[in-house]
Amino acid sequence: MREGDTVNQGQVLSDKEAEHSRLERDKRELLLAIASLLPDIDISTSPAGRILPFISRPLEQRFSHRSATHSLLASITLATVTYGLWFAMPVIPLVIVHALNIGYFAGWFLDCFTKSGVEMFYPLGVRCVCPGNRNLRISTGSAAEYWLMVFVVAIAKRDKQRLEIAKVSYRFGEGDSERYLAQLSSYDRQKAATFREWSRLRNLVVQVKLLVLGTGED
Repeated sequence: MREGDTVNQGQVLSDKEAEHSRLERDKRELLLAIASLLPDIDISTSPAGRILPFISRPLEQRFSHRSATHSLLASITLATVTYGLWFAMPVIPLVIVHALNIGYFAGWFLDCFTKSGVEMFYPLGVRCVCPGNRNLRISTGSAAEYWLMVFVVAIAKRDKQRLEIAKVSYRFGEGDSERYLAQLSSYDRQKAATFREWSRLRNLVVQVKLLVLGTGED
């Protein structure tokens, strides 16, 4: 076997590993996004409520919105059940359990930044909000909501450069964000990934818009 053939085979294996890694990453992100919608199962008009109406309707009749399902008690219960199942059946990938719990927690915790807040310490019935000034909190569908989502997703990607790409793309369009990437050094381009990656990330934000702020309520 020639040396060139060995190099080519190594490149093919490397490409396959990279593709597999990308697919696994996409699966985790999708699961996080889906899990983040679950707290809103307490209202039948939410995506989770429409998919699971037999669960949503009884919850909607019994609890007020953003109360029981948007609480530390709910997250602790979910963690106890899911990690208990993983311990009993280790065949379940642990990363799935992590993603489910992180996504669920993020889904309700970030609702603290909305005007109505959440009952974090249910069943105490106290609404937790941030910040204390109602006028500084976020309204669903506002520009502030979009930027909070972009910021959260960028942090989740652990890449500050992508946040800058997001700003350029949002303000000036896709062409300018491509030119922005072209001005980066080779190292920074690799670190920030490509514009195609940002497009995929932005599409994810749009598709799971309720990731941060749930349904169309304040």
